[in-house]
Amino acid sequence: MTINIAFTPSGQPWSKEPANILEEHIVAAIPDDIAWWRLSYNLETETVDVLYPTMTDAEADVQLPIDRAATAVAEAAAEAARIAALP
Repeated sequence: MTINIAFTPSGQPWSKEPANILEEHIVAAIPDDIAWWRLSYNLETETVDVLYPTMTDAEADVQLPIDRAATAVAEAAAEAARIAALP
């Protein structure tokens, strides 16, 4: 089953309530069994992208903080290397 979701002009999920959908929103049909935080609207391809598309919501809930932590470590290491390279 699908539902219509309104996305903001920047591609973030906004609302499924027709009364909250404004003219500038992009409306797309999505499966009703995917958590909203996993969705974004790709303005270039005009499609809905799903974060971790091969995972269930439960699996994605576990993977997201792991990926955020790994990104934070990588960014901190890059910043430390940049600072260490300063004269």
